[in-house]
Amino acid sequence: TGMGMDNVNVIETANGIVVFDGGLNRAYAKKAISLLPENIAKKPVVGLIYTHWHYIVGAGEWNLSEDTVVVAHKNHKEEFGAALSTDSP
Repeated sequence: TGMGMDNVNVIETANGIVVFDGGLNRAYAKKAISLLPENIAKKPVVGLIYTHWHYIVGAGEWNLSEDTVVVAHKNHKEEFGAALSTDSP
């Protein structure tokens, strides 16, 4: 994205784009989304895969639908909630 270290990766499939990690924040996600049409494809996002919890923050910018497949670890909600807790170290 040219905005420092981020870990948004995409794969183009016949049905659309699969996103790995939504971005560290909304600005990273917006930049990644803006690069797709010229550099990858003008296709819908059909999958979102989280490799670890903190990449959920940028996910709010991706145009997801009811049909988008989202994959995350079974402890994803618990880990994300703990990270946002005021009791978190």
